[in-house]
Amino acid sequence: MPASPSVPKKAARPQTITPLAVVGGVAMDVTCGISGSQLGTSHPGKVTNSIGGVGHNIVLAIHYTGSKHGISPRLISAVGQDGDGNEILSHMEKVGLDTSGIKQDSKEGTARYVAMHDKNGDLVVACADMDIIQNLDVVHIGQQLTTAQPKWIMMDGNIGLEAKKEVLKYARDKSAQVAFEPTSVPKAAALSELNLPVYPNNSIALATPNTAELEAMFEAFHEKGRFDVDDWFPVIDGLALGADFRNGATMLSHQHRGLKAILEQGTLAQAIHMLPYIPTLIIKGGANGVVVFQLIDDIESAIHSQRSASNKTPGLFQKGNAASGNTKVGVYMQYFEPEEVGSQSIVSVTGAGDTLFGTLAMEIVKDESWLNDMGDKKSAVVSRAMNNAVKTIQSKDAVCKSIL
Repeated sequence: MPASPSVPKKAARPQTITPLAVVGGVAMDVTCGISGSQLGTSHPGKVTNSIGGVGHNIVLAIHYTGSKHGISPRLISAVGQDGDGNEILSHMEKVGLDTSGIKQDSKEGTARYVAMHDKNGDLVVACADMDIIQNLDVVHIGQQLTTAQPKWIMMDGNIGLEAKKEVLKYARDKSAQVAFEPTSVPKAAALSELNLPVYPNNSIALATPNTAELEAMFEAFHEKGRFDVDDWFPVIDGLALGADFRNGATMLSHQHRGLKAILEQGTLAQAIHMLPYIPTLIIKGGANGVVVFQLIDDIESAIHSQRSASNKTPGLFQKGNAASGNTKVGVYMQYFEPEEVGSQSIVSVTGAGDTLFGTLAMEIVKDESWLNDMGDKKSAVVSRAMNNAVKTIQSKDAVCKSIL
């Protein structure tokens, strides 16, 4: 879109410290609901415009769920000096979002995402024009992170390689934690371009891939030789994973149809391979539910929290033979059943994953102790995040306004 003849200055806002920053994209979303799915022809449908982008949606979910707790996230991003960019900034400020971290770029146009959905609300195909996000200025990122001083940084997979390096450098220097939302299969695979360290010096604490994105990460890491290095194998070896854990996962899957469908995609082996690089993997299985794999510092405390829970989440654990300080490490797998959703109530699946990630991000900042709890705390958080995702797919908004 050409630049507007006159670009209004965005309202100045105080740049204050925040516990949570999101580095990612904001875009103008064009959603097309069509009556058919045959390619090579046109279909009657409905076209709507809305403000989206993974980074924006995550911030919006954090805002909706966290404002009552005093949690105010900052989006670090960029828009163009054009009509879409001005509209995005104006709308975000009306909603109450912090826009001080968004740069208006005179050289790039505002990002646009055009999606085609079938009559059931499922994605058919989409075009993501995200050059401005892919080329996000690393100096801008560094300045904004230095100002915000976040304890947690949520990283949208749409940002480029140099931007990811800047985020991880800041996190390493300032002892901040990083969570990663892959956003797509290609963006998930691109994580392998980074020279990531392994546990306990891992630079990414948590990621939320779906099953296809996890597979892409695994295959890309494998092709890059990331599972053959001297640092990776000792971590895996120290977890003492063997036939008992695999057999336990198989037995558990026979009791839960959704878990069986997820594990049949190779998720178990893929997740275990990735854990030394990302110790918490919250894997989205769509209508089949969510599986969480974790490399735990203190496996005995984790086991105790699970056994003392009032509601037992299906799962299994493996005690490792390696130590983390005065405690033993281990692996936990937990399965969270999906909420039944009728196809007639689904409006669009766009934004569901962002809503889930944003809810989890807010809960991490509010009280991150749930991450290492295998009992009621984690069950409540993950269930709430999944419920919020369901509300979003039943809403016309990128993130449902009524999420909790």
